[in-house]
Amino acid sequence: MMEEIHGKADFLQKVSSAKVVVIDFSATWCGPCQMLTPILKDLSQEFKEKGSPVAFFGCDVDENREVATEFKITAVPSVAMFKNGEWQSDLIVGVRGKDTYRNEIENLLKD
Repeated sequence: MMEEIHGKADFLQKVSSAKVVVIDFSATWCGPCQMLTPILKDLSQEFKEKGSPVAFFGCDVDENREVATEFKITAVPSVAMFKNGEWQSDLIVGVRGKDTYRNEIENLLKD
């Protein structure tokens, strides 16, 4: 299970907790979000088994409005990726195949 973010201070601490951090912006009422969660959990386990410095967190946009507003989250699910605490790419909006997320993460781990 992915650990949830609770507030802006928690968010700021978590985005710096690993070389690469994946944040799943979602909502409990969102059907596609429920489809994405197992994909990200599988990837979390996959990277953990490899010993890769990747952390995955969930961020409920209804409970973390300040964070969602700061990152201009207008649709869920949206996935943001951070490297060394810095936002790295455009949001991945909607549900994509596992390889899409895996490839983005692997590219961020390269250097």
